[in-house]
This record gives sequence, structure tokens and C-alpha cells, in this order.
Amino acid sequence: MLKKVGVLLLLGATLTGCSDKLDETTEEVNKKDEVALSTTKMIAESDSTANIEEYLSDMQRFKENIYIELKAMEALSQKMADNPLIIEDKEFVSRITGVAKEVRDNYKYIKEMGVPNELLNYHSRMIEVFKELELGANLYEKGSLEKNVETVLESSRHFVVAVNLLDSATTELNTIYKASDDEIYEFMVQSYSALTNNGENYNPEIHDVQVSKLASEKYGISEEEADRIYIQKEMSR
Repeated sequence: MLKKVGVLLLLGATLTGCSDKLDETTEEVNKKDEVALSTTKMIAESDSTANIEEYLSDMQRFKENIYIELKAMEALSQKMADNPLIIEDKEFVSRITGVAKEVRDNYKYIKEMGVPNELLNYHSRMIEVFKELELGANLYEKGSLEKNVETVLESSRHFVVAVNLLDSATTELNTIYKASDDEIYEFMVQSYSALTNNGENYNPEIHDVQVSKLASEKYGISEEEADRIYIQKEMSR
């Protein structure tokens, strides 16, 4: 700013009697400033969008892990019900402690990860989700190792709360962030490619349903809406 003022003062002293020309020069400087500000804003908005998409991508993986972890604990519980003595098996015990540790590690990461300002409220809801999951996982681990059925049942109540909170958080996200049709379409294209080995194994009865379901779960839209977006984009190519 000081440099610009110095340049303008120098111009004013040098071009005495040429006020019109000076005005034109000042106007050009102002226009350049406007362009620079506009460019800076565009870059900032682009960075913000990139940060949001990166955050949502990370969070999607954590959300998928929630169901994987719950399924794992459900399977372990079933094995204990079928064979109570299996808890004496060291490998089985390590699987129980391993799942619980993964839940705790995820909760720690969620609390420390960077969050775009636009999604702070959503993130606070997700922290509550993982807090309940951690409470449940700790009780599940304790109850399983101590063969205490009541403690294991108490853990399941925390898991139910966590899933309900997750549904609420997803609803919150859908109200503040709506993915563009282009983003959804690109995700579906990539999903088709991954599932069908770049189209070589494509089976419409199987893969169309799978891809629509994936898009529905990722973006909080109906499978029918995902189909509509994909077909519309394909037809406009």
C-alpha cells in the first residue's frame, strides 16, 4: 500500500497539469485491484470447495467404518453366544480388543481433524456419534472379556443411540451441503468403472442397482434421483 501511494505521489508531481491522464492511471490501478480481488476470491472459494470435498470424503470413510465395526461386533457376539468358551481363545480376544481400539482411534482422529467452517455444526454432531460409539465399544470390550451379558447389552444401547445420531447428522448435512449433479455423476462413473473392471464385466441388473445405491448412501438422495442424474448426464454428453 505504501509503495502504491508513493507511486501515485510521484506521478502527481511529475505530471503536473495532466490531471486527466492521472485520473485515467488511477482508474486503471483501481480496475487492476478489482481484478486481483476477484481472482483472490475465486481462489479462496475454490480452496474452500476443495476442503469441503476432502472433508466429506474422509467423513464418508468413517461413516462406512461405523457399520463395518458394528457388523464385526455383532458377528463376534454371535460366536460367543454359539460357543461361550471361545472367549478363552487369544486370537478371538485380540479381535474384540482390536475392534474396540479402532473405534477409539477413529473418535480421537475425528476430534482432531480439520473442519471447514461451513460444516462445524455437522462435525459437532458427528463427534457425538463417535462419542457414543466409543462408550459402546468400551462396554462391549469389558463385558465380553468379563463374560458379563448385562454390560454387553448396555453397550448395544449406546450403539443404537449412535446410529440415530448418525441419521440426524446426515439430515443436517443434506440441509447445508448439496452436491452438484456433476459431482454425483462423476462419482457414479467412477463406481461403474471400479465395479465392472472398466465396463468389461458390466451387468445392468446388478451394477445399475449397486451404483445407484452407493450414490444414494453417499449423497443422501434417493436411488431414483441418482438414476435420473446419471441418465440425464449421459444423454447430454
